[in-house]
Amino acid sequence: MEDNECQPLEIDKPKDIFLGQIVYSMDKAYNLYQEHAFKMGFSVRKGRQLYYDNEKKITRLKEFYCSKEGFKNNEAEGEVAYGRADSRTNCKAMVRFNVSKDGVWKITKLEMNHNHNFVPSEQRHLLRFMRKVSQAK
Repeated sequence: MEDNECQPLEIDKPKDIFLGQIVYSMDKAYNLYQEHAFKMGFSVRKGRQLYYDNEKKITRLKEFYCSKEGFKNNEAEGEVAYGRADSRTNCKAMVRFNVSKDGVWKITKLEMNHNHNFVPSEQRHLLRFMRKVSQAK
């Protein structure tokens, strides 16, 4: 497999997410970044969240990260039957939404550079957020 097989093509590069973009809920913000991630070939994790008050009712900042952000905490509690390979690469790709008290979610930071290969388009349906468990009949 060649390195360019795991990279998005120029025509695949999304123009659907940009600095200053506005949405009106956390779900819409998360879905916006997930749709972008799917087009590019990576997964998303929810990140840091700050609030306007101590009661944690009104969000003022929310970040979403590439799922390969950071490193996993390797402190195992108890015995582990098997070791799972760590897939995190300390990727710095992320999006930050600042939220006004009126509920306007605005992208104030957008880091698009990843330090890992993307999932090829024919395997993107296997990304975690695309996998769904169907209802039993």
